[in-house]
Amino acid sequence: MILALEPLAFRKKGQVKTILMLIIGLMLAGCGSLNKEVRNSSTADLKLRRSQLMYRLSMNRVSWGNRPFESSAYDDVKHDLKEKEAIECELARRNVAF
Repeated sequence: MILALEPLAFRKKGQVKTILMLIIGLMLAGCGSLNKEVRNSSTADLKLRRSQLMYRLSMNRVSWGNRPFESSAYDDVKHDLKEKEAIECELARRNVAF
């Protein structure tokens, strides 16, 4: 009876491994699009976009009355920080002071 259960356990491990590889692949594909866009931009464009992000991150995302302007403001900030980090890494790679 134990021998009959072993192949099932190996199949489950294989399925878990396949699912994990799929998830990792999708994550890398999503990260690659931002990095490709940043790498193909000119240095002047990167500096301008970085200053825009710095300004945007310094502003509070609230409307009149200090109510949240957007319900997804946290996701926007997270994306802006990720984009800012990618731009700063690319500018550092190009040996440009920012």
